[in-house]
Amino acid sequence: MQTPGTLQTGAVLAGRYRVESLLGQGGMAWVFRAVDTHLDRPVAIKVLRESAAAHTERLRREARAAARLAHPAVVGIHDLGQLTDGRPFIVLEFIEGEPLSRLLAEGAVPAARAVHLLSPVAGALGEAHQHGIIHRDLKPDNLLLQRSPGAADRLRLLDFGIAAIEPVGEDQSRFTSDGSVFGTPEYMAPEQAMGQRATPATDVWALGVLLHTLLAGTPPFTGKHVPEILYKLTQTAPTPLPMDAPRHLAALVADCLQKDPALRPADGAAVLARLEAWAAPATAAPPRRGRCLWWVAAAAAPAAVACARGGGRRLPRWWAWRPGRSSGAATRPRRRPRWPRWPP
Repeated sequence: MQTPGTLQTGAVLAGRYRVESLLGQGGMAWVFRAVDTHLDRPVAIKVLRESAAAHTERLRREARAAARLAHPAVVGIHDLGQLTDGRPFIVLEFIEGEPLSRLLAEGAVPAARAVHLLSPVAGALGEAHQHGIIHRDLKPDNLLLQRSPGAADRLRLLDFGIAAIEPVGEDQSRFTSDGSVFGTPEYMAPEQAMGQRATPATDVWALGVLLHTLLAGTPPFTGKHVPEILYKLTQTAPTPLPMDAPRHLAALVADCLQKDPALRPADGAAVLARLEAWAAPATAAPPRRGRCLWWVAAAAAPAAVACARGGGRRLPRWWAWRPGRSSGAATRPRRRPRWPRWPP
């Protein structure tokens, strides 16, 4: 059976990866399901289209960027190879899941689930930022929702194809230079829209957009066409969150969506810390209520009983002694109580 990209079902790449089926396709690449015959495990293989041969270096950069990370929320890179026609391919960890965009198509999710899903992504970006890597294209289609039987759903981050990487022994300025616009409009930071240099705060903006979208069901900036979206995200305030959104998370979204990158949280690790701070009280044991009043009552009881037995002023009718009121009730003869007069 002939598959797109001149690959046939059953074809073996690099002497070990047997192509099985087409998983998906994008503007520049196909993604196939394959089997690593050496290790007998399923893998995903990303191959450039023939028309996108000029983006060969971009695919290699994606492999190098992801290979520098060892975070469980990042889809792992197993290998990097080359077809007979010179196009490169990368071998990725195979994930059973679906894009986050399918979940968002159903509407908003509860705040607790939004925090649970987004926290690993923020942690993965925090590690990437520590390695000098900026993703620059964080969006629902680049997040796989992995559903595991008996375990909570989790998101996995992929596609570092337009990541900005700090130079390590080579000149990469032609891929990360200022003046180039990269990203998806709804999740693009204002500095990206204006062609300025990307920083970790650029990914923080995208995290804020994702959190807003999870809580509200729609991105904070929308429009009928790209210029309208770019105008809104650079000139207008985001659409408000629902009234029932937790205040702590609403404040985090507002901070992430500051137009000035210097006013946003520093990096993904800072966003993760604030997400965990909100989630921590929800998992802690509830406080014991009324404990202080119980101790006050226990301390005042002996004095009240002494007064009731005649050691002090007469008390109101409602506090007069009755059998069983004090510890000496078992030895006191049972008699009709004499109700005191009030006032004396």
